[in-house]
Amino acid sequence: MTLDAQHLAEGDRIGAYTVEATIGSGGFATVYLARDTRDCKRVALKVITATTSTELDSPARRLRHEIEILQRLNHPGICRVYELGQEAGILFMAMDYAPGHTLDMEVRRLGKIPEVRLIPIIRDVCNAVAAAHSKQILHRDIKPANIVLDAKDAPTVLDFGHAIGPDISRVTALGSWVGTLQYMAPELIRNQDATIQSEVYSLGAVLYRCVSGAYPFPRCNYSDVVALKLRSGPQPLGKIVPDVLPALAAMVEKAMQTDPAARFATVGELATALHQLVSGEPLEAVPETTLVVRHRAARNGKPGAKPAPDPDPDTEPDTKPKSKAKPKPKSRAPEPPQLAFPHGKYLWYVEAIGKMRKDKGLVIGDLPEADAQERAAAFSIGEGQIDASLESLRSVLEAIVEATVDQGFIGKKIKRVDQVMRSSGGYRRMADLEPILNEVMTDFDQKHYAEANKGLNGALALLGKR
Repeated sequence: MTLDAQHLAEGDRIGAYTVEATIGSGGFATVYLARDTRDCKRVALKVITATTSTELDSPARRLRHEIEILQRLNHPGICRVYELGQEAGILFMAMDYAPGHTLDMEVRRLGKIPEVRLIPIIRDVCNAVAAAHSKQILHRDIKPANIVLDAKDAPTVLDFGHAIGPDISRVTALGSWVGTLQYMAPELIRNQDATIQSEVYSLGAVLYRCVSGAYPFPRCNYSDVVALKLRSGPQPLGKIVPDVLPALAAMVEKAMQTDPAARFATVGELATALHQLVSGEPLEAVPETTLVVRHRAARNGKPGAKPAPDPDPDTEPDTKPKSKAKPKPKSRAPEPPQLAFPHGKYLWYVEAIGKMRKDKGLVIGDLPEADAQERAAAFSIGEGQIDASLESLRSVLEAIVEATVDQGFIGKKIKRVDQVMRSSGGYRRMADLEPILNEVMTDFDQKHYAEANKGLNGALALLGKR
């Protein structure tokens, strides 16, 4: 009998497992409740149900990647995996069956989750994520839908399909977004590498969603969410939930700071703060300057301005009018032709952006905010939000027109290449990179910035970051 991976029925046998029911399905796999015929134990059977033409992100590769990650982890709050198998051409993974429902389902059911119940749940989630971090593994898609609660509210973290770790091949193209936008840290939108601090941000966003019942950023369109994330933090939790515990609101605000350095240093630190809150132990005060910069006292009439120096009584005041530097005229981006169909304008912008990037020698990562806006445009067009998409692409084109490959640009790019080499083990390829980098430094010293930029692009390509 031929089995259909998408529609396995009760009683169907795959490997050593007998299917009992369907638990749920996602973009590339369906999860079934099954029983192991060898010991009668119930398991969750994740079965590949989709194919893709992209070899890097193929469902089979993602499943093998996930099992490789999970086999390195041993924590009660992380789903255990038993085996990877193939039967009748169907690839499957047998793992722990976590009975219950997701945190996302619970928020939708209740509207919001009482703090006294939620804090221990997220504390335990933090401990599970911290256990992964201790193995240098980053989850990269922490959200309520990937947290399952059992009957006693004990959480289990699921879906390590996008996780990364040492000596583990990636399953997503470099430069592509990984994660869910509402829970994604701003630096990831700028195409920076995932870090422990970006996971702290995601956990803060989960807390925000569960305490308030609202998303951290208004659900309008992708472009607006991206712009809000890059510009500021979410609306203060206390304004949405007036009776929220002030200490909890402070934790969420700290976890979701736009600057990664202003967040909790580790997920374990956030777990400790939550534990202190729920256990009644004294909680260390969070310095205000690391929490709410906008609440600093105004000085000199401007928030955050340096105090003016005291006047020297022996010096006459300078009464000469100071000449103002004339601002440089702003470069104008080309305008799309008058086209009957909005999608025609979208294609025109995409081609114009690609051509101008090539002409200037700009690659992904050179203009992080423009890169983020370009991705947002792609999301918006997928949602049918053509006007928002065109507005994002217009901003991208303007940013590229105004970009100048000068000394400051090259200096930042050299630092970026160095960071990539450190984070990806690139120094092991020094024999290949050294002649390129020597030439870059020669061009930089001689102020041949366009040539230096080409060399740095070559180094990034060699490191797999283009």
